[in-house]
Amino acid sequence: MRFPYIALPTRRPVYPLGGTQVRYRPLVAVQVRGPSGARCLSATLDSGSDDTLFPAYIAPRLGIDLAGALTGEAGGGRGLTDSLPLRAGAATFVRWV
Repeated sequence: MRFPYIALPTRRPVYPLGGTQVRYRPLVAVQVRGPSGARCLSATLDSGSDDTLFPAYIAPRLGIDLAGALTGEAGGGRGLTDSLPLRAGAATFVRWV
């Protein structure tokens, strides 16, 4: 499969790429489904990722309650990026669009 790589802005310079402030990512359209509906989103492909992460604002739109959700942090592995807080929820179905 081939996916287009899209230039996405970064908060800091990417020194391995000559200090540019963009990082190229493969973006694809996916559909995320929860108890009360589905949403189509652009998602970054990461074949090395252990989990699938989506913005928290999507959860209520899908009927996913994060009030009592487990919390944790996500990072870019080996300390290469800042950690981001996350809350665990379950989407019932994800597919390519």
